[in-house]
Amino acid sequence: MGAGREGSGVRRNVGDVDSFLRITFGVMMVALGIARIVRRDGLIGRLMVLFGAMRLAEGITRFCPTLWLLGISTAARESAGGAEPLTRRPMHPERLVSRPARLRARPRMCYPD
Repeated sequence: MGAGREGSGVRRNVGDVDSFLRITFGVMMVALGIARIVRRDGLIGRLMVLFGAMRLAEGITRFCPTLWLLGISTAARESAGGAEPLTRRPMHPERLVSRPARLRARPRMCYPD
Protein backbone atom coordinates (compact mmCIF):
# COMPACT_ATOMS: atom_id res chain seq x y z
CA MET A 1 0.00 0.00 0.00
CA GLY A 2 1.18 3.53 -0.74
CA ALA A 3 1.80 6.22 1.85
CA GLY A 4 -1.25 8.22 0.80
CA ARG A 5 -3.83 5.42 0.67
CA GLU A 6 -6.48 4.89 3.30
CA GLY A 7 -5.55 2.38 5.97
CA SER A 8 -1.81 2.62 5.38
CA GLY A 9 -1.18 3.92 8.91
CA VAL A 10 0.63 7.09 7.79
CA ARG A 11 -1.48 10.22 7.68
CA ARG A 12 -0.60 13.20 5.54
CA ASN A 13 0.12 16.29 7.60
CA VAL A 14 1.77 18.44 4.91
CA GLY A 15 -0.42 20.49 2.57
CA ASP A 16 -0.02 21.16 -1.14
CA VAL A 17 1.83 24.49 -0.88
CA ASP A 18 3.96 23.24 2.00
CA SER A 19 4.83 20.12 0.02
CA PHE A 20 5.81 22.17 -3.04
CA LEU A 21 8.04 24.42 -0.91
CA ARG A 22 9.68 21.46 0.82
CA ILE A 23 10.46 19.79 -2.53
CA THR A 24 11.79 23.05 -3.99
CA PHE A 25 14.03 23.90 -1.04
CA GLY A 26 15.05 20.26 -0.62
CA VAL A 27 16.32 20.04 -4.20
CA MET A 28 18.05 23.40 -3.80
CA MET A 29 19.76 22.34 -0.54
CA VAL A 30 20.90 19.02 -2.03
CA ALA A 31 22.34 20.80 -5.09
CA LEU A 32 24.12 23.43 -2.99
CA GLY A 33 25.43 20.77 -0.63
CA ILE A 34 26.81 18.67 -3.48
CA ALA A 35 28.44 21.76 -4.98
CA ARG A 36 30.02 22.56 -1.62
CA ILE A 37 31.27 18.99 -1.21
CA VAL A 38 32.83 19.05 -4.70
CA ARG A 39 34.61 22.33 -3.99
CA ARG A 40 35.71 21.86 -0.38
CA ASP A 41 34.74 18.37 0.81
CA GLY A 42 33.46 19.69 4.12
CA LEU A 43 31.06 18.74 6.84
CA ILE A 44 28.76 21.68 6.05
CA GLY A 45 28.12 20.35 2.53
CA ARG A 46 27.26 16.91 3.85
CA LEU A 47 24.85 18.40 6.38
CA MET A 48 23.24 20.47 3.63
CA VAL A 49 22.71 17.33 1.54
CA LEU A 50 21.25 15.48 4.53
CA PHE A 51 18.92 18.33 5.49
CA GLY A 52 17.86 18.84 1.86
CA ALA A 53 17.17 15.12 1.40
CA MET A 54 15.01 15.14 4.53
CA ARG A 55 12.96 18.11 3.24
CA LEU A 56 12.66 16.45 -0.17
CA ALA A 57 11.41 13.19 1.37
CA GLU A 58 8.90 15.09 3.53
CA GLY A 59 7.58 16.92 0.48
CA ILE A 60 7.22 13.74 -1.57
CA THR A 61 5.60 11.64 1.18
CA ARG A 62 3.63 14.61 2.58
CA PHE A 63 4.46 13.52 6.10
CA CYS A 64 6.63 15.52 8.51
CA PRO A 65 7.62 13.83 11.80
CA THR A 66 8.24 17.18 13.49
CA LEU A 67 4.75 18.45 12.65
CA TRP A 68 3.36 15.11 13.82
CA LEU A 69 5.13 15.41 17.19
CA LEU A 70 3.83 18.96 17.62
CA GLY A 71 0.33 17.91 16.62
CA ILE A 72 0.15 20.33 13.69
CA SER A 73 -1.16 19.62 10.20
CA THR A 74 -0.84 21.96 7.23
CA ALA A 75 -2.88 19.60 5.04
CA ALA A 76 -6.31 20.92 4.07
CA ARG A 77 -9.20 19.01 5.53
CA GLU A 78 -12.05 18.29 3.15
CA SER A 79 -15.29 19.63 4.56
CA ALA A 80 -18.53 21.10 3.32
CA GLY A 81 -17.51 24.61 4.37
CA GLY A 82 -14.13 24.55 2.63
CA ALA A 83 -10.61 23.74 3.66
CA GLU A 84 -9.09 24.40 7.06
CA PRO A 85 -5.41 25.13 6.40
CA LEU A 86 -4.03 24.57 9.89
CA THR A 87 -5.34 22.03 12.39
CA ARG A 88 -4.08 20.73 15.71
CA ARG A 89 -4.56 17.38 17.32
CA PRO A 90 -5.08 17.27 21.10
CA MET A 91 -1.93 17.15 23.19
CA HIS A 92 -1.53 14.36 25.72
CA PRO A 93 0.15 15.57 28.93
CA GLU A 94 1.29 12.07 29.84
CA ARG A 95 3.44 12.01 26.69
CA LEU A 96 5.22 15.24 27.51
CA VAL A 97 8.55 15.07 29.27
CA SER A 98 8.51 17.12 32.43
CA ARG A 99 11.34 18.48 34.49
CA PRO A 100 12.06 16.97 37.91
CA ALA A 101 10.45 18.74 40.87
CA ARG A 102 13.78 20.03 42.13
CA LEU A 103 14.32 21.85 38.83
CA ARG A 104 10.77 23.23 38.68
CA ALA A 105 11.01 24.86 42.08
CA ARG A 106 12.05 28.49 42.20
CA PRO A 107 15.63 28.99 43.33
CA ARG A 108 16.09 30.23 46.88
CA MET A 109 18.17 33.28 47.49
CA CYS A 110 21.09 32.31 49.64
CA TYR A 111 22.89 35.45 50.65
CA PRO A 112 24.95 35.67 53.82
CA ASP A 113 23.56 38.08 56.40
